[in-house]
Amino acid sequence: MDINELYILSKGGKKADEECLFDALGARFKYFAQQKIRDAQDSEEIVQEALTTIAVKYRDLEVEKSFAAWAHRVLQNKILEYYRSRGRREQKMAEYSASGAERVMNGPDESLQSQLLECLRKLAAVNRRYARILNFSYQGYAVVDICNRLGMTRTNLYTVLSRARSSLEICLEKVALE
Repeated sequence: MDINELYILSKGGKKADEECLFDALGARFKYFAQQKIRDAQDSEEIVQEALTTIAVKYRDLEVEKSFAAWAHRVLQNKILEYYRSRGRREQKMAEYSASGAERVMNGPDESLQSQLLECLRKLAAVNRRYARILNFSYQGYAVVDICNRLGMTRTNLYTVLSRARSSLEICLEKVALE
């Protein structure tokens, strides 16, 4: 059955029809994402994010032409977002590597360490979960171990870890400007 036909059926509210729609979308999305992103975990995470976005919005959506095209566009936007964030991450790593040689020669930057500790304290005061996840990650725990300790799914851990790192980065930028 066509994705657009499944979409029309699922708008009726039957759970079986919705499951059939999302199973079909998931299968197509996985294949497409694996072609664009070679890392299996990253492609799976992107597919899950796209399906989550679609699940939240599809009932209220008024499709003029094709639900399948809209859903595919959601996936493409998630893939673009992935590449953009990966590019920024690689750029920051290059900047860090360039300045890292100076830090090795001059020793550890004590002001940076104090700024990091200050931001970690602020983050722990605002969101203890973020601080715990960052701490486990810093200590070198495997993703599976962190998930087991905190009772989280892998996808949820990556989402929370990303948000925690973003919060920490924003805090460090604010502290550096002060």
